[in-house]
Amino acid sequence: NENLKKTVLVVPISLDYDKVYEVDGYANQLLGKPKEKESLAVLLRSVWDLFFLRLGHSYVRFGEPVPLTASSSLQGSSQLVAERMQTSGTITSTAIVSALLMWKRTYVTDEMLEARTVWLVEELEKRAATVAHVENDAIAAHALSILKVTTKSNGIVAPQLQYPVRALELGFYRNHLLHIFLPEMAVIGALDAALRQQSKCETSASSKHKVDLWVVQQQAEKIWRFLRHICRHESIDIEARLEQFLADAIECDVDDSSGTVTVDLSRWNTSKLTSFVLSLNWSFMDSLWLTSLGLWRLLPTAEDDDSEHTERDIVRHVQVLAKELFLRQQLSHAEALCSESIKQSLDFLVEIGVVRYERSQDGKSRVLRLCSAPSGSDSVRALEDLTREVNARRKPHTFLWRQDELPRNLTPIAEANQRLVVMMLRRLHSSSVLRVPRGFSPSFSHCISSTASCASPDTSSSTSDGSQPPVHVPVLLHETVASFTRNVSDVSGPRHFVDGTAGFGGHSKAILQHFPDAKLLCVDRDPEVLGIAQTNLRDFHGRVEFQVGSYANLAVHLEAAGFPEEVDGILVDLGANSFHFDAGRRGFSVLNNGPLDMRFNQRDGDQPTAADAVNSLSEVQLTKVFRDYGEEKLAKEFAKAIVREREERGKVFETTRDLRECIERIANM
Repeated sequence: NENLKKTVLVVPISLDYDKVYEVDGYANQLLGKPKEKESLAVLLRSVWDLFFLRLGHSYVRFGEPVPLTASSSLQGSSQLVAERMQTSGTITSTAIVSALLMWKRTYVTDEMLEARTVWLVEELEKRAATVAHVENDAIAAHALSILKVTTKSNGIVAPQLQYPVRALELGFYRNHLLHIFLPEMAVIGALDAALRQQSKCETSASSKHKVDLWVVQQQAEKIWRFLRHICRHESIDIEARLEQFLADAIECDVDDSSGTVTVDLSRWNTSKLTSFVLSLNWSFMDSLWLTSLGLWRLLPTAEDDDSEHTERDIVRHVQVLAKELFLRQQLSHAEALCSESIKQSLDFLVEIGVVRYERSQDGKSRVLRLCSAPSGSDSVRALEDLTREVNARRKPHTFLWRQDELPRNLTPIAEANQRLVVMMLRRLHSSSVLRVPRGFSPSFSHCISSTASCASPDTSSSTSDGSQPPVHVPVLLHETVASFTRNVSDVSGPRHFVDGTAGFGGHSKAILQHFPDAKLLCVDRDPEVLGIAQTNLRDFHGRVEFQVGSYANLAVHLEAAGFPEEVDGILVDLGANSFHFDAGRRGFSVLNNGPLDMRFNQRDGDQPTAADAVNSLSEVQLTKVFRDYGEEKLAKEFAKAIVREREERGKVFETTRDLRECIERIANM
């Protein structure tokens, strides 16, 4: 009967695997590397892997059927099938462990991982998720073996997430549980962004912050729209879900009369669920932020600029930018380099009307255009607002000071226009600088300070080249002196202290001032720096001794200075002296050109320089130096580039610029 209308049932089938064989190659392709060509060797390797590679368990589950009728919408039905395939799936052990490894991305032992696994399984079961049949206490060990994650002899798990390919591999498995937490990702992400924005306006040190409920709702709506774009999920009332979360969360107190919610930050910041859900959110926010930055390329450079940019152009540009920021450690999530995440973010920006697709002038491809005015302030303002809004949802960077104000423990170091100290944290890989408010002329103090007050700078000393050394503010000055005061009980005779890293003598001076009868031994490997300390401590003549060398040989220095074998206190300020990085002639930094030296004691002619190492060490040895001592992600690539320059071009590395130009070519690839 042609008039008889039949209903067809489409049964969603979910197939889940502990390990997907193609993930390794897929991750490389997402980073822009070409797909490996088919060959007999590739075929044989695949067959070999099928017999000997551990792939773990596979799970087949059937979802609730979707009826198809004459009135069914193709788009609606296909979306419903996809959603039910996802909700009927099994959360595998590899998905659980990958999510946990990508959670804090810090030190974790196998015992810590097992405890977190039990917690996460409980959270998944609360949300009616189907979890792998493996016992809770065996999930971690099973997944680590499948994922080939190394556990060291001391129990430390090393997932190597600093490598983008590895981060994408684990991210592939982690993403299989996103749909379980997707509504909470929107709710918690919105509340966290509102709290951080509010904290910038707070002047009190209260542990409770009050935020506008309407602001949180607006944020949640925007984040939810983006998350639904990247991960299939049934349509829900996100505002109702937010209200439910606030009612259940012990750290939140809603005041309906004022339309605000008060959050206990101490509980919020220590909540496992909050921290875990935010970790699921942040890598995608990084991708959206990077894509927003990439849209600046669409702005015309001149009035007659009619250049066109395809989707592929923008994706490549964003990936280059992402790699640069990742190498500078200004991007926390390596998986944000993924081309697929960037494309999804770009499609989302098309969906919300920020950009649009149109045919190119030759009609052969699609190009992207900004939806706002083609030129002028409207386009710029729209991109500024978009970038700022997305950036507020990203993972915050933690500092020892607030970025938007001068640390309260710093006092003026000069008069009138010299009233600002710019703090800098110098490390081998990155630097963070406080923004300078307008109207001030900056003076530099290379240090980190906690509760110490800055003493007036001593400008009477000078470096070996006659220049003035930087003003120095000792770190944790009051705490250090207080610690020595607390630990010293015998006052019958003169006290003996040791400053094993004397530097410019800031801590030494405070100790000598606080203990009028104390004698102090100042040790430093750098005779130039120790000479500055001698000048700064000239008022304590007779109470202080100086020894050039390392605190590792303290017994030798004590004997040479006539100090007893047992002293009342030893101070060692571990870290680098920023003076070495700023003085180009010392050769510690590629920021300022100078001889490739890096010796603490430049007067020791027998001590090898950095140039000696760079020009003589093998590729394996250089890789070990960069990887083990510099924690460099591209250690092997840098070492290979240096050796190639030496052997193929006869390059002799003499200056820091020589080294910088060599590794920059690799870092920018």
